[in-house]
Order: sequence, then structure tokens, then C-alpha cells
Amino acid sequence: MTTHVMIDLETMGARPGSAILSIGAVRFDPCGAPPPDPACGLTADHLSVNVSLDSCLGVGLRVDADTVAW
Repeated sequence: MTTHVMIDLETMGARPGSAILSIGAVRFDPCGAPPPDPACGLTADHLSVNVSLDSCLGVGLRVDADTVAW
């Protein structure tokens, strides 16, 4: 079984230096070449963390007005 980790950042912009609102991660077993493993695609441990917007702004990260409007 091969284990991968996928990470997702929810940010206040699409450019480097954008403020982060949350961080998510999940460990999973990807689907391989046939014959597929019965555990193919199943997820395991996960993480979800909210990040303070004030803490991001305090270290110089930015909010993109177009992202907020969207």
C-alpha cells in the first residue's frame, strides 16, 4: 500500500504572500495499476486547522480584494 498526503490551503488570494484561512491535509492510498487494491482511494488520518486572519496580517501576508469580492 502506497501512502500519499494531500494538502489544501484556503487563502485570501491566489498569489504568493496571501493570508491563509485554513489548512487541511489527508493521508490516502491512491489507485494504482490493475489489479486495484481494495483500499484504493480510501482516506485515513486527516487534519483541519483554522488560521487567524489577524496573525497572517501581523506577519505581512495580504488580502486580495478580488478574492474577497468573489
